[in-house]
Amino acid sequence: MDHSSKTKILNQLARTGGATAEKALEKEATRISAELENETRYDLLEQQVELLDIFAFRVPETAVGMVRQFIERLGALQLTHHNELDWPEFRPAKYQNKNHLIVGILKLLDRIR
Repeated sequence: MDHSSKTKILNQLARTGGATAEKALEKEATRISAELENETRYDLLEQQVELLDIFAFRVPETAVGMVRQFIERLGALQLTHHNELDWPEFRPAKYQNKNHLIVGILKLLDRIR
């Protein structure tokens, strides 16, 4: 499923009450957690933070735990970029770096509180 479709579905689930929506959000949180633990590509990590931001307020304890683990991992993580092998002159690290991911995480945490 593409990122746009997943965003729309998660927005709908975040607004929907009930056990089924809650279970689906917990399942998605588990999937995002695995991505945040294993992925190194900046663009994919950024997408996962964006997706979690949509519904983190529905699973606040889970989201805070995931963010804590990701921030610890981020300290030692060597980010990779999608285009760095195709275009050596492309310097995404200047704009796509750990600081930008942290800003996204801080916005997510602000919405939870």
